[in-house]
Amino acid sequence: MVIFLIVLTGCSHYAAREMSSERYLRRFLDAKENVYEDICVQMGSAYWDYYSQEGKADLATPRERFKELLMNDTLNRVVDTWYSRTALIRDSILRRRITVWHNMLTAAKVEMDPEIFDLRNRLELWLAETDDTLSIPSRNEMDSIMLRLMELRNARSKSLGFENFAEMVLEVSGIGAEWFYEFVQTIDRATAEPYAELLEELKRERGKSEIEARDIGKLFGLYYSANQGAAISVDKMDSMMKETIEGIGLEYSELNVEIVEQDLPGGIAGQSLAIRIPEDFKVVVVDDLSLYDRLHEVGHGAQYTFTTVGYPVLEGYEWCLGSDCGAYSEGMAETLARFARNDEWQKRRAGISDEDLIAQKEMLKKYMPLYLRYLLVNSMYEVLLYNDLARDHLEIWQTLDKKYLSLEGSTSRPIPFTNIIYVSYPVYVQNYLIAEVMSWQIHGTLKEKFGSGYAFDARVGGFLKEYLYSGGGLLPWQARLKKSTGRELDIKGYLSAGGLQVKE
Repeated sequence: MVIFLIVLTGCSHYAAREMSSERYLRRFLDAKENVYEDICVQMGSAYWDYYSQEGKADLATPRERFKELLMNDTLNRVVDTWYSRTALIRDSILRRRITVWHNMLTAAKVEMDPEIFDLRNRLELWLAETDDTLSIPSRNEMDSIMLRLMELRNARSKSLGFENFAEMVLEVSGIGAEWFYEFVQTIDRATAEPYAELLEELKRERGKSEIEARDIGKLFGLYYSANQGAAISVDKMDSMMKETIEGIGLEYSELNVEIVEQDLPGGIAGQSLAIRIPEDFKVVVVDDLSLYDRLHEVGHGAQYTFTTVGYPVLEGYEWCLGSDCGAYSEGMAETLARFARNDEWQKRRAGISDEDLIAQKEMLKKYMPLYLRYLLVNSMYEVLLYNDLARDHLEIWQTLDKKYLSLEGSTSRPIPFTNIIYVSYPVYVQNYLIAEVMSWQIHGTLKEKFGSGYAFDARVGGFLKEYLYSGGGLLPWQARLKKSTGRELDIKGYLSAGGLQVKE
């Protein structure tokens, strides 16, 4: 009996040491990530059916599997234990994997809450409107359910120590609430006076005492179109996209991108889907989508096609909050799209004259304060909603319109309270504004390294693959940006380049 107890005690000590070793953690995460990737592929395929309408979308099965995986007690216990001693993990890749797992599991404690899980699934099914036999509630009823979903998200986030759900998303996505608020304030300070001067000029030009929301909306639309560069006819889009991508040294055939034209739910114009990274990437677009926006969607595909990191949790699958930084993903998409805004590209591929380019630049510089402040309204809307859900959502739009656009009484962009973006991709809109700055910064680096003709330099593709694509999520997004451009996101540089004075 004594010998047996000694052996048993020795075995338990060995097991404890083994479970606390990095080798054990690596094997444990490898097994979990194999399951994780299998679910991601299943979810991507289901969303492909959902958006492309090529088949009946079974979103329920992968969601249930995600719930089972992410709410697993053993997984949470192991990740929590190792995350508390992250600094002691010698393997930097293992450290990063634990951090990303911790972010996902934190978000899952909110999104996998039984009632939240059920409400989100129901709303998404109703908003798709692809099943004629489905009994869809009225808009008012759905708005009530949406409000309940947001209240529950807030309550669960607060129970985890966050101020609200919006700040939880900003934290687990790697942006950080404090950083984001400072980013917004920097843009606000730099654009407030130029915007006020622009409004006075517009009043004089139009002979009006006040500028209305529809006037602001039209000007934003004009800026948005001009900001996409030269208009390209539909019959030239495919060839132009291929020429643009291959002009920077990326083989279009290697992207493994399948593009389908199809109406999309909820007013979405384009949707990219990483089915299996890096082998399978699909895009659904509406038939009149611009070349710029098509390049944006294919830009997501370029990022994922050339991701070689080899660890599923670091490959950037988008199906779980906290799996990656959406701002970085959108930045990669905008980086490819921005080639269509390049001066040399517009002259050589689209036949734009120097005079037209000068006029385009003058127009963009003039209305940049309006453009950025309009984007601040959209970026801050959800954040303010989650900060005070007792307020009516239209009242929040009006508050933001008054603060950033000097509009009184009406909203610049009335949007349905219940829509697919806020249900499926909560607190995501700000990523497009961050991506605009990121793509400007990356293109500035490309010009420095390869000269003004970089849009036609085959070395550019190799740079993008090496510094921005291949490593996946091995580094946080700001570190990835610093590695490729020499600095973290340079909002002050972006504003200065647009002729806006950054005020401290």
